[in-house]
This record gives sequence, C-alpha cells and structure tokens, in this order.
Amino acid sequence: MRITSVSILILTLLGACSAPPAEPAPAAPRQTEAKQEQPAPAAAEQQPPAPTTAEKPKEKTVSNEPESSEEAPGVDIRKNIVYGKGGDVDLMLDLARPAEGDGPFPLVVCIHGGGWHGGARQAHHPEMLLLARNGYVAATVSYRFAPKHKFPAQVCDVKCAVRYLRSRAAELNINPKRVGAAGGSAGGHLALMLGLMNPEDDLEGDGGNPDQPSKVQAVANFCGPTDFKTWRVWPSIAPELEKGFPGGLSGLVKNFLGTADCESEIARKASPTSYVGKGDPPVLTATGQEDPLVPLQQAELLHERLRKAGVAERLVVLKGAGHGWGEPQKTYTDHLMLEFFDRHLKGAPRPELKQDIVYGKGADVDLKLDLVRPTTGTGPYPAVVCIHGGGWTMGNKSSYRSIARLLANNGYVAVTIQYRFSPDYAFPAQIEDCKCAVRYVRAHAEELNVDPKRVGAVGSSAGGHLSLLLGLMNPEDGLEGSGGWQDQPSKVQAVVNHYGPTDFTVGFTSLHKLPGMKFASTVALAQFLGTIDMNSPEFKRVSPVNHIDRGDPPVLTLHGSDDTLVPVEQAKRLDAALKKAGAPSTLVILKGAHHGWGGEKRAYTNRLMLEFFDKHLKAPPK
Repeated sequence: MRITSVSILILTLLGACSAPPAEPAPAAPRQTEAKQEQPAPAAAEQQPPAPTTAEKPKEKTVSNEPESSEEAPGVDIRKNIVYGKGGDVDLMLDLARPAEGDGPFPLVVCIHGGGWHGGARQAHHPEMLLLARNGYVAATVSYRFAPKHKFPAQVCDVKCAVRYLRSRAAELNINPKRVGAAGGSAGGHLALMLGLMNPEDDLEGDGGNPDQPSKVQAVANFCGPTDFKTWRVWPSIAPELEKGFPGGLSGLVKNFLGTADCESEIARKASPTSYVGKGDPPVLTATGQEDPLVPLQQAELLHERLRKAGVAERLVVLKGAGHGWGEPQKTYTDHLMLEFFDRHLKGAPRPELKQDIVYGKGADVDLKLDLVRPTTGTGPYPAVVCIHGGGWTMGNKSSYRSIARLLANNGYVAVTIQYRFSPDYAFPAQIEDCKCAVRYVRAHAEELNVDPKRVGAVGSSAGGHLSLLLGLMNPEDGLEGSGGWQDQPSKVQAVVNHYGPTDFTVGFTSLHKLPGMKFASTVALAQFLGTIDMNSPEFKRVSPVNHIDRGDPPVLTLHGSDDTLVPVEQAKRLDAALKKAGAPSTLVILKGAHHGWGGEKRAYTNRLMLEFFDKHLKAPPK
C-alpha cells in the first residue's frame, strides 16, 4: 500500500506504524523455509494500528480476574497490570492467555509504535488475542514517552516488562525460556533491542525484578528503525515531517535521544545494528518496499549484519507498501508472525503423516488417501476431507498436503483423497469415491481419533464442486456408490468451496470466448458427464444448486472476481440459492483474483477457512 498523504505519516509517528486499509496487492510468490532466510520481495499486510494520543491509564491496580468477552472466546484477559516503575510512572500491561490447555505456554510481548512519543498498548489488542487463540500468553505493554523521558527509558521499560512476566511465569502459566517480542515502527525498534542486547550492555534499568533476564528468544519487527547513523527519510515527506517536529527527523531524534548528532555515542547505543552478535535469536522483519519514513535500507542493513553473524533471519519486503499496510497484506504478515513464533518458540512436533491408506474400492481401483493428524492434544478431533481439483480428469492428492498440515497444526485430522478420473470413469464415480472416503473416516473414527459428528470438506475447482456435493446431497439422491462402509453417513457438517462449479446448466458460455476453450470445455464436460446437452438430467444432477434444502450445513465459498474458467456468477448463484432456502452461506469474492491465487491472498483465505471450520466443527454439536 502506498501512503499518498504525507500528513498520514505524521499521524503514524504519533500513533503507530499503521495505515488505512489498502486494495489487495498482486499475489506474491510463496516464501520458502530455510534456517537462515535470505531477503526476498513479497507481498503482505498491515501492522497493528494505534491511537494518536498518549495513553493515560485510569487504574493502577492489577485486575486479578479474567475478563469475559464475546469477541475473545477461549481467552482469559487481564488489563491494567502494573509491571514496574519508570521513575515516578506506574508502567502497565494488558495480558491474554488461552483459557484451555495445559501449558506452560510461550510468551510474546507486543510493543506499540508512535515514534517513541505516543501511542497506546491497547492498539495491539487484536494481535494479543490472535496470539492467545494460537497457544501463546501475550502481553501488550506501555512505556514512557519522549521528550519528557528520553532514551534509554523506553528500552528500560520494555525490559522491565519481560522481567516482570518471567517472574510470574508459574502464576501465568508461561514458559520463561520461550519468550518473543513483536512490534511496529518504534515498537519494532524496541522489540529488536529486547532480542539483540545483552545484560553487559547495561540498559536494564531499575524498574523491578532484577533477578530475571530480559533477552527474548525471537523477534518480529515490522518497519522498525535499526540504525540511527544511516536513517534518512525520503525528501518528499520532509516538509510535512517538519510541521510535526521542528527540524524534521533531526527534531524527532533529538527529542528521543537528547541529541540530533547521528554520529554520537548515544545514537550508536540506541541502534539495534550495534548489538548484532553470533548468539542472537532469530529475527523476522516485514517492511514496506516504499516506506518513506523508515526506508527499506534500514531493514536491509540489519539483515546483512544478521547474516554475517550467522543469525537466523528473514526479511520480507511488501511490494507497494509504505509505513504500514492494509488488508489483505495485514493477514499475510499476521500469518508470517504466527508461523515464525511457532517455529522458534513452540518447537512443536510436525503432524503425523500416513500415506496411501486404502479407503475403499471404486470398480477395479484401490482408492487411497493420505492422513495428517496432530501429535499433540488428546482428541477426538474434528476431521476435514481435502479434495484436489483438475477438471475431474487429473490431479494428485499430495497437492493438498500443505493445507492438510495447516489443518493438523490447528487441531484437525485431515485426509487428502484420490478419486477416479474421467474419461475412464464418468460421473458419478468421482462423488461416489468422495462419499466413500467420508464413510471410511467415520467407520475408523476411534482408530483415527476423530469425532464422527464433526466432519468437514474443502476443495478447489473440481474439488470444490465435489466438496459441495458432500455437504448438499442426501442418501435418497442415490449416489452413495458401493465402495465400502455403507453403514456410515457421507454427508459432512461444513464445506469450504474454492471456486468450484455450482450450476452446470448455466454460466459456462464465457469459456467459449477464450481461444481454444470452446473445444476444450466441450470435451471435458462430455468426458465427465457423457453428454454436452445442458438440458439433460445429468447436468442437473451434477449441479450442487439442485441439491439445496434448508437443513444443509454451512458453506463458505471463496472465488476470484476475474475467474474466466469458472465465472464468479457460479458462486453468486450458489450463495443466492442457499440463502433463499434458509441454509447458512458466506461468499467472499477476491478482487482481481483468477482461478486460484497465492501469496497474501492464500494466507487470507487460509485464515478464513480455519475460522470457518473452528466455528462450525469445533463448537459443540447441536
């Protein structure tokens, strides 16, 4: 996202590294994993917003009881906890932790931005709750502001917060050896200082709990300054910055450090780059490619030094983003943060994978599935059947393995299934196989540690079509097949449909406008259905819209606005038909997306999928 109004930048300094929501950016390539990750351009999302006024805590007492919130199911929240003393100032934090689970949980300290001059810890409540829902104790902290309180007051305060939380590890169910820090803009700078500084650097302060260490084990930095000696803003924003801080950046730095001399010893001591060493914890940085306030060079300099020191690091550059970014990039960087902390703070075992399990027989074909399930927790878990696409003529069950792992990491048993292809096997062979897979899972529920009453389906394109039929068809429709486990039901309790065809009798004429597609689409449909007559009974029987009734399970449909293979009108027809019947339906149209997507759009839709299944499969059955 590009910030076009310089005045917004001044508000950003006074509030946090945030910005208005942006239009979706072009999909970015997926990042590859490595122990030491190299800088790579990518698209992502926004950093947490913060108010533009300095916070003024109203209370100075600890809230000892968890706060119930409809917006935070499964999370205990405590607010206005005094964690230490900064001079004559009571320093406060808010805290959220999982309401269930054994623990002890890793801890993440969230630090707001605001140019060290303002902001509020409450700005990070969304991130605090996100972390708590994903198995972390999370705290968002206040600290003293410049110009009244100059560096190192801010660093001393956040170090005090870490020490306080470690000192209460048993009470708060925290693992004190697994602590991370995350922050945006000035908060990113302070998070880096928590990770890179050592006790001998002598900036611990005297806020309390001096027997506890303040160094953290992982840092997520969003567009934070890293080196005061080389920090320069873009000339285009200098005049407006001058209005907020006489002297511009020099005035801001002087308020914070007590001097505008970037060559001074205090400027060196305030720079995270000064503390990089071989034993430092891993660092994730996400920054805007077009950030005029904390330019990309600040992140590049830090990560160059981290690489030279042999420190695990990852730099993600967000195409078109400025100092802060909006959706869908925000969801993408939230995903990166969770993935990063999971890897470095949880050290959780990988899900169990079992391959090529024969789940049934389709004519003379052994039907196989791969199973991915959690290796932590007790179960029984909800199950999700994952169905690949490929025009009913091709594809591989392994193409859905990354989704299956994502589901398993979030408490689901996931199975990715093989099914028979046309032209060798025409419809209804494909749906018969999918139904057989569901019946197999239910028949082996005890062995697989599955709750047979909580089964969902997800698929893409042809797989989306088949997942819809699993949710919308009933036994009396007569398409159960004879693959096995006939005593088990095949209808699922929730469906996520990625751009699947929904009504074969209409909506495909746009294909004929594409070069070569008239012939290709005609052949594909003829091979799949045995006919190209859209008025035939087979075209109606294969269409999910013709199997809708009021008792159907909830459906989430995700579709690209510019899909030319399965036009978005197909998704709209399904959504309208479900709602007309009184069945629960959610339609999300991704602007500018085609028949499939990646990068930040994929992270966004993965989040929607997980939230949908959590709501409908993890809640107690009605």
